[in-house]
Amino acid sequence: MREVTFDGGGRAVTFGHSKINLHRSGRESEPQAERPTPGSGDLCFIVDQSLDQAVAELASRGVPVISKLRTV
Repeated sequence: MREVTFDGGGRAVTFGHSKINLHRSGRESEPQAERPTPGSGDLCFIVDQSLDQAVAELASRGVPVISKLRTV
């Protein structure tokens, strides 16, 4: 993994084409978890399928999706 700092001071760790965004307690960025806690982060997935297919696959495995963002 490699540590990355974004404009504005946001931080993440990257590996391959994926990353985990890290949040500072009390200074969480949007979008965020319903109840962000110290030590938490969010996962960013890059997939070859449509967003709806990816969400359906997660739902079929019991993983709730709080927010869906389409980026390019």
